[in-house]
Amino acid sequence: MATSLFLRRLISRKKGFNRNFNYMNSYIYKNNISCTKKIDKEVVDLNLRVFNEEVEEKENIDPIVIIHGLFGSGQNWRTFVNKHLLPKKDKVNKVYLVDLRNHGDSGHHESMKIEEMMEDVIETINSKILTRKNQKVNLIGHSLGGKVSMHVAVNAPDLVNNLVIVDVLPVKYGNSTQIFGKYIDAMLNLPLNELKKRSDASELLKPDIPNDLIRGFLLTNLTSKESKNGTLLDWRINLKAIQNNLRNINYSPLPQSKEFKGNSVFVGGKNSDYLPSDPLETKKIINPNFPNNKVYMLDNAGHWVHFEQPVALSNIIIDSI
Repeated sequence: MATSLFLRRLISRKKGFNRNFNYMNSYIYKNNISCTKKIDKEVVDLNLRVFNEEVEEKENIDPIVIIHGLFGSGQNWRTFVNKHLLPKKDKVNKVYLVDLRNHGDSGHHESMKIEEMMEDVIETINSKILTRKNQKVNLIGHSLGGKVSMHVAVNAPDLVNNLVIVDVLPVKYGNSTQIFGKYIDAMLNLPLNELKKRSDASELLKPDIPNDLIRGFLLTNLTSKESKNGTLLDWRINLKAIQNNLRNINYSPLPQSKEFKGNSVFVGGKNSDYLPSDPLETKKIINPNFPNNKVYMLDNAGHWVHFEQPVALSNIIIDSI
């Protein structure tokens, strides 16, 4: 089943999710100064999915770069891009979907600090996306990708024209480490060498991850290939590295002394716990680093805003760039 279908079902049922995140907990500022192989360098080579690659680049339209959330990949945004961004030809030219380190088809590395992922993205923008002097990108980040995008914007503001952050803030979320850690433990404990089908893995995961839709979404990271010994299953996502870095992923405060003065848009779902229900509370959090900001809270949307309210989100993005 396609990833998008899993998510559409997942967001329609909140049962089984505990997202009682304390978004104001420990919110402080501090100054922070392919595919299955570990890369022995600090910057990891990131996989890109490019839309409109064959279309001639327009100098007056900056490329759009979208970064996914935890356990996801750029593939999660393909439908959104095809149906809701590419038709806006007067505002959209080229779109790039980035796979973060240890996700999708990008390289693996044992370390996974937000600042390191930021460096990966900056290097990718400079080396693979920007094609002319003084060119910038419109940067969109969801959840973990939003955290990385915020760090990119404040640390490399000359690369970013407009910033859109989807359902996340630069704060510590109370119990996410425990929730995601439980998922990873169950996934790592699967005897993959004894399994032949994804459905077999699903049955073994059921006691630890009883929600069918969450389990199905996580299993989209399970790949299969044929060998002389039959079908082999393996995780394309680097579960061990993510497990060891959950605390780093959960909270990495933005440097107090830095700000992104460009247009910054924060979009949340009213059914999500990742942003306060009152936009003024969000503004108190983001104003120091993003003084030129707007906050939108969308009805009938939870954490996966791009699946639940794709039209509303795409309109906000188009209006913002």
